[in-house]
Amino acid sequence: PVCIPSSLVFCQSFNNNNQMFLGTSRGLYCQDAVNEKWEHYTIADGLPDNQITSLLCLNDVTWIGTVSGGAKLHSNKCITALPEITGVVHSICEDTETKVVWISTSQKMFCATNEQIEPVDIALSGQIEINLTGINFLLRLAGVSAHDLSAKRIPKHLGFSW
Repeated sequence: PVCIPSSLVFCQSFNNNNQMFLGTSRGLYCQDAVNEKWEHYTIADGLPDNQITSLLCLNDVTWIGTVSGGAKLHSNKCITALPEITGVVHSICEDTETKVVWISTSQKMFCATNEQIEPVDIALSGQIEINLTGINFLLRLAGVSAHDLSAKRIPKHLGFSW
């Protein structure tokens, strides 16, 4: 059995190197499937907060969402803060067609391409306040594909702007 010193696991993700990542109330845990050794990352290592809310493993980078913003863990075990990402991170996902990473937070939505992170302003008619827990839901709600959104091909009447 796996023993980690946190009873609350909020999310998990696996990378291509057989590593399992667990986002908990006490930080990020990573286990190597080969040697089964656990590593623990916290605020002391550069995380914005110890409560991890979302994870996405892509190639050599693990995108991390917390209740206080975002960060990236690189294969060299170095954490890079993402100061543009603020608020509670609800969801991180990749559009596999365009390779754009989408990040939804309690304050804004962001898209990341290569090393650039940009906010995406979304204004829905009627000023509906939405908790962005699923980016695909939001796109379906507006009738827009992820490809259209990343290519900035949004019909003006939907109220999406950059």
